[in-house]
Amino acid sequence: MDYGWNLHVGDRLFANFGLTALDTCEIRIGDDVQIGPNVQLLTPTHPLHPVDRARGWEGGLPITIEDNVWLGGGAIVMPGVTIGRDSVIGAGAVVTRDVPPLSVAVGSPARVIRTIDPAERSGQFALENYPAAYREQVAAEGPEAPVRPSGHAEASA
Repeated sequence: MDYGWNLHVGDRLFANFGLTALDTCEIRIGDDVQIGPNVQLLTPTHPLHPVDRARGWEGGLPITIEDNVWLGGGAIVMPGVTIGRDSVIGAGAVVTRDVPPLSVAVGSPARVIRTIDPAERSGQFALENYPAAYREQVAAEGPEAPVRPSGHAEASA
């Protein structure tokens, strides 16, 4: 971390080990964000012109990570990027442009490969692949349930 005072974190953040947050400018992280290991949030920029760079100039652009985003392990978020709510960034992705809400973005540079349908639960994320208690909770809450249901137990400090 560069400064610390430019890092703003929402409720229930999960950040795995090795998070690098260079906060030359503001980094805003929303509620319920999950960050995999060795993720880099990089706000600093440096001049392309060699003379200006040799003079030691540094600038920066803010990063915003909206609510309920999952950043896969080793993802790099570059200066000036906003990642929209409920999006997933694949492991190892280099995010150089904004990602819309409800998107899956992968690769280097990252590109959106699909839009997430909140009602869809298929493949490895199909309900039958989760414990019975989870399936029962989903069935009881219905498709419009909030991200954190009212019965969700908060982690104690």
